[in-house]
Amino acid sequence: MDETITFSFGENWKDFVRYADEGVLQDSLKDIETWLGQECIKGKRILDIGCGSGIRSLCFFKWDLQS
Repeated sequence: MDETITFSFGENWKDFVRYADEGVLQDSLKDIETWLGQECIKGKRILDIGCGSGIRSLCFFKWDLQS
């Protein structure tokens, strides 16, 4: 039986990083702060399940470095 793979892992990431710049990162960070508030983020550990681009994990990491 010949299986055809219709989705090449990583292709979506290549498309994403073409437009993901510091502005996209800052917008994502602002969204997180709006949703949760800084008081909910500070001093917390974050578990990224891995269902997306990873930009939220990067935001939490950068936020932790800034605080």
